[in-house]
Amino acid sequence: MKRILLLATNLTLAIVLCASHAAAQGGTFNQRMYLTFSGTVQVPGRTLPAGTYLFQLAGTTSRSIMQVYDKAEQHLLCQFFFIPARDRTTRQLDAANGKPVVTLRETPEGVPPAIDVVYYPTDLTGKAFLYPKQQAQQLAAATHQPIPSTDTLVDISAVPSVVTILPGVDGQ
Repeated sequence: MKRILLLATNLTLAIVLCASHAAAQGGTFNQRMYLTFSGTVQVPGRTLPAGTYLFQLAGTTSRSIMQVYDKAEQHLLCQFFFIPARDRTTRQLDAANGKPVVTLRETPEGVPPAIDVVYYPTDLTGKAFLYPKQQAQQLAAATHQPIPSTDTLVDISAVPSVVTILPGVDGQ
């Protein structure tokens, strides 16, 4: 638990330090956000080592695909579907002070935390990441929590089929 609290504190500090850069980028159409992680984190289909990454919406009409690039924006590292997440209150939005907010799923020691929801600085509704089925099964087993998942291949015209992977189900 101490490791998770320390990681969450470091993550919050890292986001605060880079958030002014993210807010200054403009371009709300693609919702570009530079996020810096002090430790390894999981995103759908990939584990990202500590570092800074560009998260943005794919330039598609579906508006349900998130892309992750390296800091220099030279390499697309992964892209995946998301669904709308629970709304935050106006008070929570104001407390974020114009900065992105990232929530992580708590995982046991030795398992990198997984990003659960990302809130763009000006949005009340977050983006809940949809994990591929195999990764969702592993996360559900590790966290003992349901994990939103899809087996739909990421394509600009695709609409993801969403399933929830439950702990202890589907061969876990």
